[in-house]
Amino acid sequence: MQRQAATLGARLAVAVGLLATVGCVVLGGWMLARHDERPHDPRIEVAPEAFTIVVLGGSVAMGEPYAPRAEFGSIVRWLLGGAVGGREIRVVNLGGAGRASTAVVEDARAIAAASFGPGAGVALLYVGNNEFLEFDGAHDLSNAERTRFDRPTAPPESRERVMRRFEDNLDAILSELQSAGLPIIASTIAVNEKDWEPNRSILRDPRSEKVAAIELDDAERAIERGDDAAALDSLRRVQELEPGYAWAWFRSGECLRRLGRNAEARAHFAHAVDEDANPYRETSEQTRILRETCARRGVDLIDAMAVLESASADGMIGFDSMWDNCHPTLEGYLRIADEYAARIVERFGATKVHAATEVDALRAALGIGDADDVRVLGTRGQYCYLASTLTWNPAARLERARRYLAEAVRKAPEDPNLACSFGILEAMCGNAEASRTAWKRAFSIDPDGTRARSYHSHVRQLLGRIGVTDPESLFAD
Repeated sequence: MQRQAATLGARLAVAVGLLATVGCVVLGGWMLARHDERPHDPRIEVAPEAFTIVVLGGSVAMGEPYAPRAEFGSIVRWLLGGAVGGREIRVVNLGGAGRASTAVVEDARAIAAASFGPGAGVALLYVGNNEFLEFDGAHDLSNAERTRFDRPTAPPESRERVMRRFEDNLDAILSELQSAGLPIIASTIAVNEKDWEPNRSILRDPRSEKVAAIELDDAERAIERGDDAAALDSLRRVQELEPGYAWAWFRSGECLRRLGRNAEARAHFAHAVDEDANPYRETSEQTRILRETCARRGVDLIDAMAVLESASADGMIGFDSMWDNCHPTLEGYLRIADEYAARIVERFGATKVHAATEVDALRAALGIGDADDVRVLGTRGQYCYLASTLTWNPAARLERARRYLAEAVRKAPEDPNLACSFGILEAMCGNAEASRTAWKRAFSIDPDGTRARSYHSHVRQLLGRIGVTDPESLFAD
């Protein structure tokens, strides 16, 4: 256990270092870096005296952006007072940034080599957001690549193949874990429905472009003057012409939400997720596959999506419980973990000693302090401005990035990495002078670190947008 914890801690430390020095986050296949050159080692040594919680999945399972301070396993351990049936809880977290179900199958097979006795542990499964990352390849960030009428990262036949593979992988994961005698609690995947735009929207018939553009422009003008009903009429015509055009579904969802028609709005947001031509969020088809596979295998399934929807005033998940497209706030993590804990109580006779409302107590217990808040805000700001390059209309994500970074700077005004991030953000917004000012400030605090970050290939591409070809010019008087 100590070796695994040390490995995870080292992997995360390197990841945080990468964020600080080059401004790169794990964001899809094209930004996915190997943060730890050592092999991923999922082997588990069963400790008879302990109750082992094994967490499997992607970056949410890992606990991003709170790892290693907090993740589902550590939060469940706290909720249950650190023990199950007199056995001390130990947590083995095998989640990892960008890990898709294929990688989790390998983890499950390695775990199957262990033999868990009755009541010796449980596996928490949270996988699904990363199934399409392999299709999003290298990007040139020197120019905006995305267009209103875009192209898919994966053609329809590839999407169908991914769904079949996802189903096969889920079945294999559950089978392997059950063969190890390890009970499983799986979860649906909660995603940001109402506050995160689709990455790519496509036309099935290129001949629709002229009419679709006119209707979309009419809808935007109606929204600007506050006439959501008129905007809906225009967007409905786009949907009738091109049922798979994700942007129209997202914008109509926003209109319906402002009109108080929340049930309809949620359905439209779900369509936007399903029709995204570069999906970074689990689709409804994946959720259906998960439900059916768990039912067939007799596996407990919690509904994280429903948990966070029920906590929202309008019944839809947004920035009230998510930092971005899929990574929960600490409150969101706690609510989902509370459902995992409730199933452990039912199955193993454990006792819950904390509630899902005790966020401050959780922060204190896990040692989450001001420095962690700054790190979370800083990395989420980076995530959002990099995610802005994935969509044709980056304004909302850039504004969200600005909000996070501004709050981080308020808490840590002398942090050079935050100043660098602001320099990148301003470049992406086309604010050349503001970008130069931020870079000079960072350089005045940490010349070596700032210079190293400015020379990263992705950063140089972004700086090229404001005419900076030589990073040294940023630091000249």
